[in-house]
Amino acid sequence: FVMIAVLSLPLAASSAHPPTGLAPATVTNGESTTIQLTGGEGLDINDGVKIAGACDQASTAASQIGLLSGGGTQMSLPVRFAETGVFDVCYQKRGEEKWSNVGKLTVAPSGTCLDSICPAGQHIPRDLESKRCRGDTCSASDECCTANQNCRDGAAVACSAQSMVFNVAAASRVCPKASCVVEDAALCCAAADICTNYRCPSGYEARSEASNRYCAGSECVVDTVAIEPHGFEIQICADAPLSI
Repeated sequence: FVMIAVLSLPLAASSAHPPTGLAPATVTNGESTTIQLTGGEGLDINDGVKIAGACDQASTAASQIGLLSGGGTQMSLPVRFAETGVFDVCYQKRGEEKWSNVGKLTVAPSGTCLDSICPAGQHIPRDLESKRCRGDTCSASDECCTANQNCRDGAAVACSAQSMVFNVAAASRVCPKASCVVEDAALCCAAADICTNYRCPSGYEARSEASNRYCAGSECVVDTVAIEPHGFEIQICADAPLSI
């Protein structure tokens, strides 16, 4: 379609000359920008501007275009393209049939989140990988990255080895990958105390395999409450000749 200029200045008395300059010459699809048409003379409120594959084509590029502004020697044209390619920017003096080619406009593809480089401690979620950014490269404002899992939320995996327990002091530490893995044990966990260090209460004796059993924490303690998911350490480390 043809974009009609809406200018606030009256028709110039001098002979009209089409614009000869175009800036910028490259834009990104999906990005809102303003094209400046400069170097004209006697530009009028009823002059037309279109962006098409060629100036002699009736169809125009798929763009959302606002109203022209300016007058006299230049015009401003807000644009936002859905497609990519190289297009002609064309000017038509009111009352004339001919379209003059002002210049070539390249609409480059925008970047995707998959091309982003996240800062340490963040990752690109799978459902955002194909998200289009506002420019040819993505920036922080495109919100492609999200924080990795921290040790508190990932302890069930990171500290899943029998010999490891969650290190409460490491709760806010962030794992290097999107989710914590067993290899993050050194970051998130502490070594569990071994049952040979457990002091059995009266009426109980150490299990014969105590050297292969681990307490619920980094230090074996006499139980007062159950420590989930391990239960009472007395159940882990001691034989129970008496009912408990």
